[in-house]
Amino acid sequence: MKTEDAIALYLEHNRRRHLSKSTLRGMRAKLRRFDRFCLRVKKPNVGKLMVHDLMNFRRWLRTLKKRDGARFSPAYIHVHLCQVLAMFDFLVSVSRQKKASRIVNREQR
Repeated sequence: MKTEDAIALYLEHNRRRHLSKSTLRGMRAKLRRFDRFCLRVKKPNVGKLMVHDLMNFRRWLRTLKKRDGARFSPAYIHVHLCQVLAMFDFLVSVSRQKKASRIVNREQR
């Protein structure tokens, strides 16, 4: 699945959970940075990502600067990583649900 599609699916899931617009906006901003990183390192498919890619994402975030020229704090970088990991957890649970549904449907035939 393309990173941008995974992000859209995750954000839609959270919108349905009635999270606030400001929370969704913050999630979107952090996940867009992740998407930018994935495109930059030529890994547009979330299924192809490895743990070392997340470590490289963290390193890349350390090179970015805020509007005032200051670097991102370690806490803010941690929030980015947590958001990406939460999206991966969601994608794994969706994948498991789909697999379980296929098994149930096959057994009912």
